[in-house]
Amino acid sequence: MKLDPARLSLAAATAFGIVWTVCTAFVVALPAMSIVAAGGMMHFMGPPEMLVTPTRFLIGLVGWSIAAGVTSGLLALVYNALGTRSLNG
Repeated sequence: MKLDPARLSLAAATAFGIVWTVCTAFVVALPAMSIVAAGGMMHFMGPPEMLVTPTRFLIGLVGWSIAAGVTSGLLALVYNALGTRSLNG
């Protein structure tokens, strides 16, 4: 089975955009809990507050969506280049 790099890229970018939006909503709704969670994920305690602004939201949304799209497109290209040969012989 071959993967379509363009379709996979679009799907990943869309999914990451949705996740980014939900995550941002949690940061806005539960800022103290978000700081603790972020500190645990990044293995440090960062600034005492996470400031969500429309500009920061859009930069993150676009940046992470593009990164996800490019990464998944590359993944599809590598997967397709490996061929369809079974690992079991």
